[in-house]
Amino acid sequence: MKYATRILAAVLTVASLSVPFAASAMPLAPASRTLVLTSRIVQALRAGEIDGRMRLTISRDGTLTGSYRDEDTGAISDVTGGVDAGNKLWLDIGDGFGRFHFTGTLTGTTIDASAYHGVDDLHLIATSAT
Repeated sequence: MKYATRILAAVLTVASLSVPFAASAMPLAPASRTLVLTSRIVQALRAGEIDGRMRLTISRDGTLTGSYRDEDTGAISDVTGGVDAGNKLWLDIGDGFGRFHFTGTLTGTTIDASAYHGVDDLHLIATSAT
């Protein structure tokens, strides 16, 4: 019986030593990634679009921070938000009463999102700047 117990203990010890090696072989997700995107916001009730440029940093945990620059006025607004493992995202652009809350998806380097602001539906498309 003592012999079987020693063998079992040896097997468990070897198995526990191999776990850290297997775990260390897995690649880690990057600490963060930065996207530079050109964007356009289309309003359902008005003609034309609002063109802008976004610089977003997405951290490993999905937290999103950055800035939005309106190409027409030059105004710069803060951007906060998040993205989950299923590529669903939310963005807040601006602050206070001038804040727009978008929800949508991030596919690769393309954002497709919408917001309801007052009486108007807004559609945001942002793609990688070239």
